[in-house]
Formats: sequence, C-alpha cells, structure tokens
Amino acid sequence: MFTLQENGLARKRTIKLVCNANNYESEDVDSEEKPNPINLSNSRIIVLVFMSLLLDLLAFTMILPLLPSLLDYYNEYEVHSNSLYASLLHIVKSFQDLTGAPDQFSSVLFGGALGSMYSFLQFMTSPIVGSLSDAYGRKPMLLICLIGIAISHALWSYARTFSIFVLARFIGGLSKANVSLSMAIVTDVTNEKTRARGMALIGLAFSIGFIAGPLAGAWFAINTDISTGAWGEKPAYCATSLAVVNIVLVLFCIPETLSKEKRAPLSLTLVKSVDYISPLHLLRFTAVKNLTSFQNLVLTKLGFIYFMYLFVYSGLEFTITFLTHHTFEYTAMQQGKMFLIIVLPAIVT
Repeated sequence: MFTLQENGLARKRTIKLVCNANNYESEDVDSEEKPNPINLSNSRIIVLVFMSLLLDLLAFTMILPLLPSLLDYYNEYEVHSNSLYASLLHIVKSFQDLTGAPDQFSSVLFGGALGSMYSFLQFMTSPIVGSLSDAYGRKPMLLICLIGIAISHALWSYARTFSIFVLARFIGGLSKANVSLSMAIVTDVTNEKTRARGMALIGLAFSIGFIAGPLAGAWFAINTDISTGAWGEKPAYCATSLAVVNIVLVLFCIPETLSKEKRAPLSLTLVKSVDYISPLHLLRFTAVKNLTSFQNLVLTKLGFIYFMYLFVYSGLEFTITFLTHHTFEYTAMQQGKMFLIIVLPAIVT
C-alpha cells in the first residue's frame, strides 16, 4: 500500500494493491481520511482462518523431529529389498560418490529430497488452485486442499513401507495450497487498515505451529516401539484427527468470502500457468499490473531479500534435525524442544 498526501487536504490519493489469490493490480482511489472500523463479522472470519491454519500447521510440523528416525527405520528394513527406498538409495550413493559426502549421511539427502519434493509440489499447484479459487470461490478449493491433507496424514499412519510414506508426502504437497488460500481469504475480508492485523495472525499461527507441533509429535511418538513397524503411528493419528477437525471447522464455520460478482473467469492457459511458476517472473513481480517503476523496484528488492531468507531458513529447517540426530544423538523429544527454543523468540518479538 503506497499513500500520497495531497497538500494538507483531508483526502488522500491512495495507490491500492487489489489482490486475489494469484493476480494483483494497482489502481488509484480517493478515500476520506476517517477511521474505518473493523467489521465484527470479518474479524470473526479472520480468527477462524487463524484457527484453521493453526490446526493445519500443528499437524504439518509433527513429523519434523521424527524424520531422522523414520528414515533410519526404512533404511534398516528396506535397504536390501527390491523397494523404492533401495532404488533411491542407489541414486543417493551415486550422488555421494560425486560430491564426496560421507556414507552415514545418506538419510540427510533423503530428508532433503523429501522436503524439496513437498515444497516443489506446493509451488507448482498453488497458482493453479489460486486461479480456481478466483473462479469458483475460496471455500470449495480450501476444503479440497484440507481433504487432501487429511488423506496424506492418514496414509502416513499406515506407512509400513517407504513407498506409502512417499505417497503420503506427495499428496500432502499437492494439497498444501491451503496456506495461500488462507491469505486470500484474509485479503477478501480486510482493507488497507485492517489487513496488517490479519496477516500478523497468520504469522502467529506459523510461530505457534512450529513450537507446539514438533513437541506434540515427539510426545506422541515417545512410547512407540520402532521395531513394531508402526513407527510414527500415534503422531500420524493425531495429525489426521487435527486435519479432520479442520475440515469440519471450515465446512460449518467459515463462509465464502469471494462473492460471485467479484469472481474472475477461469483462464488457466499454459502461458499463464508458466508465468506464475517462472522464477524470473516471480522475482520481477510481473503478475502485479500497473505499478510504477519505483514501486516495481521496491517489490523486486524485497522479493529477492525474502527469497534469500527463505532459501537459507528452509535449508536449516530440513537439515538441523539430521545434524543433531547423527552428531549429538538427539531423541525425538530433544528435537521437539530444539524447535521450541528456535521459534519461541519469534512470538516474543
């Protein structure tokens, strides 16, 4: 939001960034300089979106402290079989020979590959789901995503083999567009004066989720015997339960926020989809129309800075658990406490 004050007049000329789930357009509007009170109904929707996102993130982060032990389990029982794990291990070994990585850290490469696959699928599907939500509404697409997430957690609870575990992560990555849809709902029900509060609640949901989720996953798994073949079953059941509660919450409590009058015609052309996922277009913010050169320069710099931050942080997130597991022999509970210490300052600040 960029605002220009016109020579002490009581009116402001505002360059407003009008956004939906995927498309952005700037326009000039005149607005009176007077308080814009928060609509109670809209505030309730924002709180419900916060609760939905918190439930999702609690379920999503439960697996983080368990990944090293999960991959150790699959390595022990499938390394000498004709399975997907053994086939991928052969590829990992070739990569280790090429880079000189130690043999004992093959699980780290597996964990990084699984994390990258999950995020890549989210990156590919979010623009498509966003375009569908612009045409058919936020709520139907959000429910579809949450159902997919629930299925992925349910598959995890029965992942006796590595193939089923990968399938669970694959479905979860395809369904993870619910995060961008939650942001779109907040945008629908807020204005320039209330949007910051709504986005702050989304950030708070991430912080709480990354604190409580890993601890909860470790707590549920602490009494599970890894030799039974049901490793991770209890935290997976808990994650599935949270996902089901989330579906009920959205289905009965969160209304549709994009009216039919504001919906855009569906235009999922190949060129448009490529533009949404092209790193060059994303870093240049070409999806945002009618920006001045100065505004585009500011957004480009901020986007690059944020990309570099997430690049480093994501690498830390998916490797630190393996580092502490192999180097310091951390248990799952110690991993959960580690996430608590890392993320807690984010809430305090």
